[in-house]
Amino acid sequence: MSNNNLLADVERMNLLEIDDFLGQVVRIRGRKIAPVLPRMEASLLREINHPFPDDDQAEYDALIELRGAEMLTEKKHTRLLKLTTQREAWEAGRLENLGRLAYLRGLSLRETMKQLGIQAANPSA
Repeated sequence: MSNNNLLADVERMNLLEIDDFLGQVVRIRGRKIAPVLPRMEASLLREINHPFPDDDQAEYDALIELRGAEMLTEKKHTRLLKLTTQREAWEAGRLENLGRLAYLRGLSLRETMKQLGIQAANPSA
């Protein structure tokens, strides 16, 4: 059966039939990639759990405090901007890996984060 024929059949289905069909497709896909999943998940979990460097985090936190106290020099402000960029890149990479893991597990990003006990980053910092 060609993809066009299959899609034409899906087009004629009602929403419940489509949902059932998609569930079956996801299960078939899961069986086919199952041998690869543990290795991929382990790799993603290593990346997700790789923390932002402690020294950089401590410096970032100290600079945030100085900013809040309005005691940030221009040099320290520049350093804060650099650390902020690095931290945002780290968070983006982590979020990307969480998304990949969620996809592999067939879950939403929110469900995956809940499973792992990960809370959304605090945007107020």
